[in-house]
Amino acid sequence: MRNTRKWLVLLLTVVMLVNTLGVSAMAAEDESPIALQVVPAAGSDALQVQILATQAQTVADGKLIVTYDADVLTYTDAKIGDAWGEDAQVTLSVNPAKGKVILAFANADAAAKGVLFTLSFTGSGDSVIAIDGSSYISGTDADLSQELITCPSAQFTDIAGLNAEAHDAMDYMVAKGYMNGMSQTAFGPHVKLNRAMMVTILHRIAGSPAAENAPEFRDVPADVFYTAPVAWAASTGITTGVTENLFAPGRNLTRQELVTFLYRFAGVMGYDRTATTDLSGYTDADVWTLGINNDGTYTFATAAGQKISMGASYTSMPLDDVNTAWTISNANTAGCFYIENPARGAYMEYQPSYGTWSGYYNINDEALFAQQIYLIIEGSEPVDPTPTEPTEPEITEPTEPEEPEI
Repeated sequence: MRNTRKWLVLLLTVVMLVNTLGVSAMAAEDESPIALQVVPAAGSDALQVQILATQAQTVADGKLIVTYDADVLTYTDAKIGDAWGEDAQVTLSVNPAKGKVILAFANADAAAKGVLFTLSFTGSGDSVIAIDGSSYISGTDADLSQELITCPSAQFTDIAGLNAEAHDAMDYMVAKGYMNGMSQTAFGPHVKLNRAMMVTILHRIAGSPAAENAPEFRDVPADVFYTAPVAWAASTGITTGVTENLFAPGRNLTRQELVTFLYRFAGVMGYDRTATTDLSGYTDADVWTLGINNDGTYTFATAAGQKISMGASYTSMPLDDVNTAWTISNANTAGCFYIENPARGAYMEYQPSYGTWSGYYNINDEALFAQQIYLIIEGSEPVDPTPTEPTEPEITEPTEPEEPEI
């Protein structure tokens, strides 16, 4: 009877133990002992993938097979994380192949919760990083397979609702380090770009070069994020300021300032700024320079310096001929102008169906004659052209950007 009672007690103990182990195993299977995390590397086209231990004292040795899109990313190296402790002597064997990195590792003691390994890659754009299902960790039968999609903008919480094109462009700018956002978690997709932000972006695209013999603006402090970019932009002629001593860093960028900055930046970088189409056809891809005559009229010249004129007929607009002076007046369409040749009594029009410019004696179609023009005056930032000499706006107080870009 005693033996029977003894075996019943043992049997009950074993059943309870098995049930306990079974519940523990099921709980462990609910959460993988490892996880993936992407850490964008600001200021470059690099990113880091961290392999994390989600539970303490679980991971000691095993093999992890990490796969990635080799058309988007290039593997560079792997480092041991701080979850192993300062005195740990982890044996790590890395076997990289195209699109795959195999990590075989072992340590006397199991790791704490935290970063086990950090893999570094170069490249930008979305890519799938995954742990292959054949990976294993000794002491557990948990399925380690998982994947995530890298996104340089993943840390921003204010970009929901952006269309795919905008998101792709943002990913590119962030991955390259040209834009870092308004904070660690906010990109500010609807924040207006100011002049300080614009020259900062151009400065980073250029590789953040140092300035030489830069003029000083009294509204640019010596220790803000745009100090060096403004100095560089001024020293290279990309900006000349709104006056001789003022840059107006916090003023929102206008479209005409944008095209001026980009045009001058292209020249500094050595990009080809000539027209890519036949200028005699006067397509919308043409680059024209506006000049101001002493009598207040304007000239339009091609990138090669040839002036656009009005020929013997209303539709004739040759280069380097007579009648090269034009007047400009405000159009009915806001922000647009009528361009008239007073010698011929005709207006310049653009025919989108043909992709050409021509002239006509009266304005019979607002869409054809209302033109959008950007005037760049040497020695100052651009202003809208008017029938009289444009003047620079006076800024009496320095203006700081309301939300500096980090």
